[in-house]
Amino acid sequence: MKNTKQPSVIKAVRDLRSVPPQVYARPSDGRKLAHLCRERRALVLQMATYADADGSGIFPSEYTLARDLGKSRRAVVYLMAHLIEMGFVENDGWQNFGEKHTRRRRLRIDRILAAATPEALRKIGAPTAQDSQGHCATLAEPLRKIGAPTAQDSYCAQPPALPIQPPTHTGGACVDSKPLAAKDAWEQAMRWVPPDMRASGWKRGEESRAADLIAQHGWEKFVAAVRLYWKEKGSAFFDKTEYKWSGFLIGAAGWVADVTPDMLRHQAQQRELKTNPDAKAAEAARLEAHVAKQKADQAARMEPPQDDYAVEQQRRAKVVHAAVLAVLAGQDVAPPDEMRDELGGYTTITFKGNEITVDEETGKLVARPVVPPAKKPRIWDTANAGA
Repeated sequence: MKNTKQPSVIKAVRDLRSVPPQVYARPSDGRKLAHLCRERRALVLQMATYADADGSGIFPSEYTLARDLGKSRRAVVYLMAHLIEMGFVENDGWQNFGEKHTRRRRLRIDRILAAATPEALRKIGAPTAQDSQGHCATLAEPLRKIGAPTAQDSYCAQPPALPIQPPTHTGGACVDSKPLAAKDAWEQAMRWVPPDMRASGWKRGEESRAADLIAQHGWEKFVAAVRLYWKEKGSAFFDKTEYKWSGFLIGAAGWVADVTPDMLRHQAQQRELKTNPDAKAAEAARLEAHVAKQKADQAARMEPPQDDYAVEQQRRAKVVHAAVLAVLAGQDVAPPDEMRDELGGYTTITFKGNEITVDEETGKLVARPVVPPAKKPRIWDTANAGA
């Protein structure tokens, strides 16, 4: 009897084959962005051929996936780590085959399709329905499954008017058509970005994408994201290329997401110090007072606690030291009481090869050179002298 019941599972590759490679981009990809996006997409599609409808039940080992893709196991491990980090793949226990077992994985189809929505694609600069209606049409059914906006109720159907129009190129000259308020925000952003970025060249379309980011997030957050990107990469990285904005705009969504309120406050304070002389002077005074307080606290910590006995010992040492210096200078000095010992006599002080003691006849302090003790003859010297 023929089974007319439809299969309960449908391979996930039907939902994922229309996802563009840009969805698999990472901010740290750099110049290998396009290549790595294609490699990750190929691995996801290959894993989808083994998956159930919800993306679970992927049991092939890394060796099997490497053989299917014609790559090394090391390359598959490298790409798999990226997908796990992005949240597109999850480890789901182990699959046992008798005495053998292999890792079981799950594709997070909901997250991949959510990253393929028009709004998410616009953040990473990927083509959307504004320039390709076919892409949204192919993604409509998978997006409905996860409740994401489709072409009937999202940016695909009614693209909003851009607050900042892209520059128009006429005869090689760039004519700026930005409104006045947006133009002021653009000028503020270009004023506070790193000088090398400000002097960098622009590829076609990059200026309008940067203007969109400024309009969407504000010029303060845009500047913070650019400075974060510049600090992370380092100036040596940018010396190799003339177009320094390309890498930032490819992963702009990630850099903007890494901006924290503390970074915005700190950069606002730095701008205030550079533009307001009074604020700069007040900050300098505050720092000077802070440094002085730190020095005072350190000196207080370094000075040992003083009691009455320690203070008295320091006073006696100063008196004796002054008397010794006077004797060495050739003066007649009476022995101070501070040189008396517990039995009432005077102690002998050795200072710089001299013995400072009290002369019994005059009762004054005198300095006599210290006579080193005579060396005892060595045994072998005595034997040689006798021979």
